Amino acid sequence: MQRLYDFLRRHPTGVDSFWALGLLGFGSLMVVFDRAGAVHMAAAAVFVVGLSLVVALRRKAPVQMLLLTAAIGVGQLIIGVQPNPSDFAMLVIAYTVASAPAVPRWASRCALAGALLG
Repeated sequence: MQRLYDFLRRHPTGVDSFWALGLLGFGSLMVVFDRAGAVHMAAAAVFVVGLSLVVALRRKAPVQMLLLTAAIGVGQLIIGVQPNPSDFAMLVIAYTVASAPAVPRWASRCALAGALLG
């Protein structure tokens, strides 16, 4: 069991990718069962894939993933996409940015503001 734990500690992107696949699955179910138009459904699918990417790469590039999450959130508001399970990635990236030691202070403040506004 210790070997597995050590392996997972050495490969955090693999663990994050596993969770991103689960998030992609649940988000895709929401998109498939949405009765909106085809354009709306395609936009929702792009947002789900983007948020899954955020979870997968959150430890490698937390600031870039925070900016991508902010862009996706604004895009969802503009297009009118309903909240779905993949929006959980917004809270995950806010936590990641807040807890990462080498993140600029402005990014940490933006993550806090985004989490409070969300």
